[in-house]
Amino acid sequence: MEPASVEKMAFPLPEKPSIAVLAFDNMSGDPKQDYLADGISENIITALSYIPEMFVIARNSSFTYKGKPVKVQQISEELGVRYVLEGSVLKSEDKVRITAQLIDALTGGHIWTERYDRDLKDLFSLLDEITQAVTIALQVELTDGEQARLRLGSTWNFEAWGYVVKGKSIFHNFGKEDMVRSRELFDKAIKIDPKDAGAVLLLAWTHKIDAQLGYTDSKDKSLKLSAELAKKSVAMNDKDPNVHSLLSLLYLIQGDHGKAVEEGRKAIALGPNDTEAHLLFGEVLYQSGNFEDSVKMCEMAIRQHPYPPLYYLGHTLNAYYWVGRYDESLALAERLIDLGRKVEYTLGVVWGLFGSAIAKIKLGRLSEAIQDADEILKIWPWFNLDYFRSFSHYKDSAHAEQRIDELRMAGIPEHPPSQ
Repeated sequence: MEPASVEKMAFPLPEKPSIAVLAFDNMSGDPKQDYLADGISENIITALSYIPEMFVIARNSSFTYKGKPVKVQQISEELGVRYVLEGSVLKSEDKVRITAQLIDALTGGHIWTERYDRDLKDLFSLLDEITQAVTIALQVELTDGEQARLRLGSTWNFEAWGYVVKGKSIFHNFGKEDMVRSRELFDKAIKIDPKDAGAVLLLAWTHKIDAQLGYTDSKDKSLKLSAELAKKSVAMNDKDPNVHSLLSLLYLIQGDHGKAVEEGRKAIALGPNDTEAHLLFGEVLYQSGNFEDSVKMCEMAIRQHPYPPLYYLGHTLNAYYWVGRYDESLALAERLIDLGRKVEYTLGVVWGLFGSAIAKIKLGRLSEAIQDADEILKIWPWFNLDYFRSFSHYKDSAHAEQRIDELRMAGIPEHPPSQ
């Protein structure tokens, strides 16, 4: 195997052991079993992400290579990591066979290879075993607390776990029907295992997304449901970084910036490799007026997620704007517009046009900013400054008004068309 080149790395190699866990191959020949292979890979990524002595690439970026004949050398160079974990899964009735191999891309050699034949009921213990084997191979010592956290709060029921894995794959599409369908699956998981804190948390997130993206007739009701479920989840497992990220955003919406920042810091401490925790804390920080730290959080999220979701670009361009990096903010806005159009994601396009308009105003390109605003109104004819205010959660009202003044300059109307 040809080794990767440090000189060709898209990003500098981290000083700590860096790893990408690829989507394990489904060897059953049945596409319906893909969820099992994906879920196993994702569980390993999540467990490794709790370990501060490691650098772990986010799930969606490492899964970019799923089903593609790509060499480990290329993956290493594109993601900027030294180690790659790959494997396969074969399920037969109540048995499962998992093979896994850890590769040092800089030498091209295999550090560790193993095949496991186990009963399906032993799957979760096996995932812990694989995770610990990786850390031992990379000479990363886990504290007793870190070992105990590897599966804390997750269900040990295979059927419930399957519903959660399937639900998460739908949830991450973020469409209105996706929220409905994923919610049904999370509900099924909770009925089987009411103590599954992870499923309860995901259910809370669906209601937050409904409120955020206007999928509900009552924004307040959806936010209340989200908060109730988040508090229920954190009572069962307060070590999950994602529950603190959600609580952070809910406090932000309520205008309690102090608690929002406090919860965001908890999320980062618990999930040092959790890209979502970093990105969402970046959002809380720029809305709280801590712009420099916001940039750090957003940049860390994108470093660990080299192929990020579109909203990562949206929050990062906002962070860049607030520290005066207008050219970089504009570049991300243009990238967001382009990607949003390619995947027909309207919200991404609008977010990009919004970022483009305000960056161009700062750069003295008002006529172009007006064109961006015209594009926004063609897509969302109802968009207005009153609506923007209702979704603005800046601690300092002057920051919100600065954005509003710029949108007004670009030609966004003050009130809905009927007024």
